[in-house]
Amino acid sequence: MNKLKFTISEPWGFEVDGSNTIKVKFVKVIEGPKNVQYILLEAMRPFVFESVKCNFFTASPRYEGDSIEILKNSSLTVGASVFLEDIDPKTIEVFSFDQVKYVFIGSLGT
Repeated sequence: MNKLKFTISEPWGFEVDGSNTIKVKFVKVIEGPKNVQYILLEAMRPFVFESVKCNFFTASPRYEGDSIEILKNSSLTVGASVFLEDIDPKTIEVFSFDQVKYVFIGSLGT
């Protein structure tokens, strides 16, 4: 599960280099608000979207009942946020909503 493809479905019309799919690396599982586990992802090729540099993302299952464990065998529909601060999220264990901006919905898989 180290290298994944994140196919963006929302916002409609999203494109980077002519595609709505970005390649990402699984970094680790990170804890977010309310003790919820998120997947920390790193873009293999960072990009700018709506004036925000997109390098590190948090992703969580979009639908109730889904789990990040699904990624071991299948794709998973997720909501994703991008880190806003100039921090290295690889060095933190817990993040807060004021450190990220919710930007994407899409499918994450191999």
